[in-house]
Amino acid sequence: NIDLKLTPYKVLATSLKYGFVQFIESQPLQKILERNRTIRQYLQNKVNITNNDDPILNETGIPREMMDAYVKSSAGYCVVTYLLGVGDRHLDNLLLRDTGQLFHIDFGFIMGRDPKPLPQAMRVSKDMMEMLDENRLLDFLRHCFTAFIILRKHANVFANLFSLMLDANIPDIALERDKTVKKLLEKFRLDLDDEKAISYLKDLIDSSIGAIMPAIVIERPNLPIEMRDALKKHILRERQRKKEEADANEADKQRRREEKVCSFS
Repeated sequence: NIDLKLTPYKVLATSLKYGFVQFIESQPLQKILERNRTIRQYLQNKVNITNNDDPILNETGIPREMMDAYVKSSAGYCVVTYLLGVGDRHLDNLLLRDTGQLFHIDFGFIMGRDPKPLPQAMRVSKDMMEMLDENRLLDFLRHCFTAFIILRKHANVFANLFSLMLDANIPDIALERDKTVKKLLEKFRLDLDDEKAISYLKDLIDSSIGAIMPAIVIERPNLPIEMRDALKKHILRERQRKKEEADANEADKQRRREEKVCSFS
Protein backbone atom coordinates (compact mmCIF):
# COMPACT_ATOMS: atom_id res chain seq x y z
CA ASN A 1 0.00 0.00 0.00
CA ILE A 2 2.86 2.38 -0.73
CA ASP A 3 2.33 5.14 -3.28
CA LEU A 4 5.62 6.41 -4.67
CA LYS A 5 3.94 8.81 -7.09
CA LEU A 6 5.27 7.05 -10.19
CA THR A 7 4.05 8.07 -13.64
CA PRO A 8 3.32 5.02 -15.82
CA TYR A 9 2.28 5.98 -19.34
CA LYS A 10 0.56 3.99 -22.06
CA VAL A 11 2.36 2.78 -25.19
CA LEU A 12 0.71 1.26 -28.27
CA ALA A 13 2.93 -0.34 -30.92
CA THR A 14 1.54 -0.22 -34.47
CA SER A 15 4.54 -1.91 -36.12
CA LEU A 16 8.11 -2.93 -35.32
CA LYS A 17 9.25 0.67 -35.73
CA TYR A 18 6.23 2.87 -35.02
CA GLY A 19 3.64 3.41 -32.34
CA PHE A 20 1.96 5.86 -29.99
CA VAL A 21 3.12 7.05 -26.57
CA GLN A 22 0.77 8.76 -24.14
CA PHE A 23 1.55 12.45 -23.64
CA ILE A 24 2.20 13.51 -20.04
CA GLU A 25 2.29 17.24 -19.33
CA SER A 26 5.85 17.77 -18.08
CA GLN A 27 9.24 19.27 -18.86
CA PRO A 28 12.70 17.68 -19.12
CA LEU A 29 15.12 18.69 -16.38
CA GLN A 30 17.49 20.00 -19.05
CA LYS A 31 14.94 22.60 -20.16
CA ILE A 32 14.01 23.42 -16.57
CA LEU A 33 17.62 24.07 -15.58
CA GLU A 34 18.27 26.19 -18.64
CA ARG A 35 15.52 28.57 -17.52
CA ASN A 36 15.93 28.23 -13.74
CA ARG A 37 19.05 27.88 -11.63
CA THR A 38 17.67 24.86 -9.79
CA ILE A 39 14.70 22.49 -9.70
CA ARG A 40 13.75 24.14 -6.42
CA GLN A 41 13.48 27.53 -8.09
CA TYR A 42 11.34 26.05 -10.87
CA LEU A 43 8.85 24.55 -8.40
CA GLN A 44 8.82 27.74 -6.34
CA ASN A 45 7.86 29.66 -9.46
CA LYS A 46 4.97 27.25 -10.00
CA VAL A 47 3.23 28.18 -6.77
CA ASN A 48 1.98 31.45 -5.37
CA ILE A 49 3.43 31.51 -1.87
CA THR A 50 1.12 33.10 0.69
CA ASN A 51 1.36 33.55 4.43
CA ASN A 52 1.21 29.96 5.61
CA ASP A 53 2.07 28.24 8.87
CA ASP A 54 3.21 25.09 7.09
CA PRO A 55 6.94 24.86 8.02
CA ILE A 56 7.75 22.94 4.85
CA LEU A 57 6.21 25.68 2.76
CA ASN A 58 8.00 28.44 4.67
CA GLU A 59 11.43 26.77 4.59
CA THR A 60 11.51 25.73 0.96
CA GLY A 61 8.84 27.81 -0.71
CA ILE A 62 7.31 24.56 -1.98
CA PRO A 63 4.01 23.05 -0.72
CA ARG A 64 4.34 19.91 1.36
CA GLU A 65 2.32 17.78 -1.08
CA MET A 66 4.51 18.82 -4.02
CA MET A 67 7.72 18.14 -2.09
CA ASP A 68 6.43 14.75 -0.94
CA ALA A 69 5.64 13.82 -4.55
CA TYR A 70 9.15 14.82 -5.62
CA VAL A 71 10.87 12.81 -2.88
CA LYS A 72 8.71 9.71 -3.31
CA SER A 73 8.94 9.62 -7.11
CA SER A 74 12.70 10.20 -7.02
CA ALA A 75 13.10 7.28 -4.63
CA GLY A 76 10.77 5.01 -6.59
CA TYR A 77 12.53 5.51 -9.91
CA CYS A 78 15.92 5.27 -8.22
CA VAL A 79 15.10 1.70 -7.16
CA VAL A 80 13.29 0.71 -10.38
CA THR A 81 16.09 1.93 -12.68
CA TYR A 82 18.63 0.11 -10.49
CA LEU A 83 16.77 -3.21 -10.60
CA LEU A 84 16.20 -3.06 -14.36
CA GLY A 85 19.70 -1.71 -15.05
CA VAL A 86 18.34 1.27 -17.00
CA GLY A 87 21.17 3.17 -18.68
CA ASP A 88 21.75 6.38 -20.62
CA ARG A 89 20.27 8.56 -17.90
CA HIS A 90 20.65 12.28 -18.54
CA LEU A 91 18.67 15.48 -18.02
CA ASP A 92 16.73 15.13 -21.28
CA ASN A 93 15.10 11.84 -20.27
CA LEU A 94 14.28 12.88 -16.72
CA LEU A 95 10.97 14.75 -16.72
CA LEU A 96 9.22 16.75 -14.01
CA ARG A 97 5.49 17.39 -13.71
CA ASP A 98 3.99 20.50 -12.13
CA THR A 99 2.81 18.26 -9.27
CA GLY A 100 6.45 17.66 -8.30
CA GLN A 101 6.48 14.11 -9.69
CA LEU A 102 9.73 13.12 -11.36
CA PHE A 103 9.69 10.34 -13.97
CA HIS A 104 11.91 8.67 -16.56
CA ILE A 105 11.48 8.12 -20.30
CA ASP A 106 13.59 6.49 -23.04
CA PHE A 107 14.49 2.97 -21.99
CA GLY A 108 16.72 2.08 -24.92
CA PHE A 109 19.42 0.75 -22.60
CA ILE A 110 18.56 -1.83 -19.93
CA MET A 111 20.13 -4.76 -18.08
CA GLY A 112 23.20 -2.71 -17.19
CA ARG A 113 24.09 -1.56 -20.70
CA ASP A 114 25.02 2.12 -20.88
CA PRO A 115 26.68 4.27 -23.56
CA LYS A 116 28.49 6.22 -20.83
CA PRO A 117 31.64 4.73 -19.25
CA LEU A 118 31.53 3.74 -15.56
CA PRO A 119 27.90 4.66 -14.82
CA GLN A 120 26.73 4.90 -11.20
CA ALA A 121 24.86 1.91 -9.79
CA MET A 122 22.06 4.17 -8.55
CA ARG A 123 20.74 6.75 -10.99
CA VAL A 124 20.86 9.95 -8.95
CA SER A 125 22.11 13.31 -10.19
CA LYS A 126 23.35 16.38 -8.39
CA ASP A 127 20.36 18.36 -9.68
CA MET A 128 17.99 15.82 -8.12
CA MET A 129 19.74 15.58 -4.75
CA GLU A 130 20.33 19.27 -4.10
CA MET A 131 16.57 19.64 -3.53
CA LEU A 132 16.78 17.63 -0.30
CA ASP A 133 17.52 18.94 3.18
CA GLU A 134 18.54 16.51 5.91
CA ASN A 135 14.99 15.41 6.78
CA ARG A 136 14.00 14.99 3.13
CA LEU A 137 17.17 13.05 2.44
CA LEU A 138 16.20 10.64 5.21
CA ASP A 139 12.69 10.37 3.71
CA PHE A 140 14.25 9.63 0.32
CA LEU A 141 16.37 6.82 1.79
CA ARG A 142 13.42 5.40 3.73
CA HIS A 143 11.26 5.23 0.60
CA CYS A 144 14.11 3.58 -1.33
CA PHE A 145 14.52 0.90 1.34
CA THR A 146 10.77 0.26 1.60
CA ALA A 147 10.40 -0.09 -2.17
CA PHE A 148 13.40 -2.42 -2.41
CA ILE A 149 12.15 -4.73 0.34
CA ILE A 150 8.65 -4.91 -1.16
CA LEU A 151 9.92 -5.57 -4.69
CA ARG A 152 12.25 -8.32 -3.44
CA LYS A 153 9.16 -10.25 -2.37
CA HIS A 154 7.97 -10.21 -5.99
CA ALA A 155 11.29 -11.01 -7.66
CA ASN A 156 9.77 -14.16 -9.17
CA VAL A 157 7.21 -12.02 -11.05
CA PHE A 158 10.02 -10.00 -12.63
CA ALA A 159 11.89 -13.20 -13.47
CA ASN A 160 8.82 -14.70 -15.16
CA LEU A 161 8.14 -11.54 -17.18
CA PHE A 162 11.72 -11.39 -18.41
CA SER A 163 11.61 -15.10 -19.24
CA LEU A 164 8.64 -14.39 -21.51
CA MET A 165 10.65 -11.67 -23.26
CA LEU A 166 13.69 -13.82 -24.06
CA ASP A 167 12.45 -14.41 -27.64
CA ALA A 168 11.08 -10.90 -28.18
CA ASN A 169 14.23 -9.66 -29.94
CA ILE A 170 14.79 -6.89 -27.39
CA PRO A 171 18.47 -6.03 -28.01
CA ASP A 172 19.70 -5.81 -24.42
CA ILE A 173 17.93 -9.05 -23.50
CA ALA A 174 19.03 -10.90 -26.64
CA LEU A 175 22.63 -9.79 -26.07
CA GLU A 176 23.11 -12.33 -23.28
CA ARG A 177 19.92 -14.33 -23.55
CA ASP A 178 21.10 -17.17 -21.31
CA LYS A 179 22.15 -14.79 -18.52
CA THR A 180 19.31 -12.27 -18.55
CA VAL A 181 17.15 -13.69 -15.76
CA LYS A 182 20.18 -14.49 -13.60
CA LYS A 183 21.51 -10.92 -13.96
CA LEU A 184 18.11 -9.54 -13.08
CA LEU A 185 17.75 -11.66 -9.94
CA GLU A 186 21.25 -10.74 -8.79
CA LYS A 187 20.07 -7.15 -8.42
CA PHE A 188 17.46 -8.23 -5.85
CA ARG A 189 20.14 -9.81 -3.62
CA LEU A 190 17.87 -12.64 -2.55
CA ASP A 191 20.86 -14.21 -0.80
CA LEU A 192 20.58 -11.53 1.91
CA ASP A 193 17.98 -11.06 4.62
CA ASP A 194 16.03 -7.79 4.66
CA GLU A 195 18.38 -6.04 7.08
CA LYS A 196 21.49 -6.86 5.07
CA ALA A 197 19.69 -6.04 1.82
CA ILE A 198 18.91 -2.56 3.14
CA SER A 199 22.54 -2.12 4.17
CA TYR A 200 23.64 -3.20 0.69
CA LEU A 201 21.29 -0.74 -1.02
CA LYS A 202 22.33 2.03 1.37
CA ASP A 203 25.98 1.53 0.42
CA LEU A 204 25.08 1.81 -3.27
CA ILE A 205 23.14 5.03 -2.71
CA ASP A 206 25.84 6.49 -0.46
CA SER A 207 28.46 5.73 -3.08
CA SER A 208 26.42 7.45 -5.78
CA ILE A 209 25.69 10.50 -3.62
CA GLY A 210 29.36 10.67 -2.64
CA ALA A 211 30.36 10.69 -6.30
CA ILE A 212 28.20 13.74 -7.07
CA MET A 213 28.85 15.70 -3.87
CA PRO A 214 31.95 17.58 -5.13
CA ALA A 215 30.03 18.68 -8.23
CA ILE A 216 27.20 20.04 -6.09
CA VAL A 217 29.57 22.12 -3.97
CA ILE A 218 31.59 23.42 -6.93
CA GLU A 219 28.84 24.00 -9.50
CA ARG A 220 26.17 25.31 -7.12
CA PRO A 221 27.92 27.88 -4.91
CA ASN A 222 24.58 29.62 -4.31
CA LEU A 223 22.84 26.45 -3.16
CA PRO A 224 21.21 27.03 0.26
CA ILE A 225 23.69 26.20 2.99
CA GLU A 226 21.32 23.75 4.67
CA MET A 227 21.13 21.66 1.48
CA ARG A 228 24.88 21.35 1.10
CA ASP A 229 25.30 20.75 4.83
CA ALA A 230 22.72 17.95 4.77
CA LEU A 231 24.56 16.13 1.99
CA LYS A 232 27.94 16.74 3.60
CA LYS A 233 26.71 15.42 6.95
CA HIS A 234 25.29 12.34 5.27
CA ILE A 235 28.57 11.58 3.48
CA LEU A 236 30.66 12.20 6.60
CA ARG A 237 28.39 9.97 8.70
CA GLU A 238 28.72 7.16 6.20
CA ARG A 239 32.48 7.53 5.99
CA GLN A 240 32.67 7.39 9.78
CA ARG A 241 30.39 4.35 9.89
CA LYS A 242 32.47 2.50 7.31
CA LYS A 243 35.68 3.41 9.15
CA GLU A 244 34.25 2.09 12.41
CA GLU A 245 33.18 -1.12 10.66
CA ALA A 246 36.64 -1.54 9.14
CA ASP A 247 38.30 -0.90 12.52
CA ALA A 248 35.99 -3.41 14.19
CA ASN A 249 36.75 -6.03 11.52
CA GLU A 250 40.47 -5.43 11.89
CA ALA A 251 40.21 -5.74 15.68
CA ASP A 252 38.28 -8.99 15.26
CA LYS A 253 40.93 -10.38 12.90
CA GLN A 254 43.66 -9.41 15.37
CA ARG A 255 41.79 -11.14 18.18
CA ARG A 256 41.43 -14.30 16.11
CA ARG A 257 45.14 -14.27 15.28
CA GLU A 258 46.02 -13.92 18.95
CA GLU A 259 43.65 -16.76 19.88
CA LYS A 260 45.22 -18.95 17.20
CA VAL A 261 48.73 -18.24 18.54
CA CYS A 262 47.60 -19.03 22.08
CA SER A 263 46.06 -22.33 20.97
CA PHE A 264 49.35 -23.45 19.40
CA SER A 265 51.35 -22.48 22.47
